[in-house]
Amino acid sequence: MAMTDTGGAGTNATEPESSDSLRTFGAVVQALREHAGLSRGDFAPLVGYSKHTVASIELGRRMPDDDFVERAEAALGNTGGAAAGSAAPLAPAGAGGVVPEVGAAGGGGEQSLHV
Repeated sequence: MAMTDTGGAGTNATEPESSDSLRTFGAVVQALREHAGLSRGDFAPLVGYSKHTVASIELGRRMPDDDFVERAEAALGNTGGAAAGSAAPLAPAGAGGVVPEVGAAGGGGEQSLHV
């Protein structure tokens, strides 16, 4: 994945170039947040990030870290990914993106997101 310099003052701060995986992950987070009836301003303190960081993640401009993924799932409810045995149920894959899986092993028929 290509990296883009974000121009941090005296730092080597870089962000990944926006990809389909990041945009898809962000769209899923935004849809779940809106479904829960939360604005970005309401959601931000629940995950411990600023509303600007939440916006960057939702728009696919910023790679979410593991803490964001875990806190987002806790705040938005279990998406079923943890039940399917995923360590990071909402995390985007480096090359494969967010993959919807229909039905868990055992035939529960639930839909979950995992990598």
